[in-house]
Amino acid sequence: RVRPRLTLVQLIGRHIPGDDFGNTRFRPPNAVDHPRSRTLARIYYERLSDECADYLDNESSRRREHTAMILIFDSGPFATKEGGVDFEKIRGIVNARLPELPRLRAKLRRVPLDGHPVWVDDQEFNLDFHLRQSSLPRPGSHRQLCRTASRIAATRLDRSRPLWDCWVLEGLEGG
Repeated sequence: RVRPRLTLVQLIGRHIPGDDFGNTRFRPPNAVDHPRSRTLARIYYERLSDECADYLDNESSRRREHTAMILIFDSGPFATKEGGVDFEKIRGIVNARLPELPRLRAKLRRVPLDGHPVWVDDQEFNLDFHLRQSSLPRPGSHRQLCRTASRIAATRLDRSRPLWDCWVLEGLEGG
């Protein structure tokens, strides 16, 4: 069964290629069913493939190795009376889904001596560093959306935290 890359409401999201969100191999067997599943996940790690490690090593200040996407949604049930988006509602949904997607809480560390990167659980995970909200400048044209997206994508992901972020942008012309 193919799992979707991201299963949360977003407009702009990015991650390191090869970072398979929701990968069940990241969890120890039966971790979800175990009463101490969070404790088990903290001591488990997964080695990156050589290809993914190369992506990390090839990144520089002028060359980014992450991918980015723009998804445009009708605000639907997230619309506010003022015409914006209820960001707290979106945040609540993402926060509720985090236990199902352990890779979203994983950050990179390097194995001593070997130096190869591995995914480990971020015990200090804070959703506010990854899920962000902003507005496009008026009139909110497609060009302004693309400029904002390119500015966000040009920023290097913080290697001390899980390698993803999601921006909810409001104010696109036409709703």
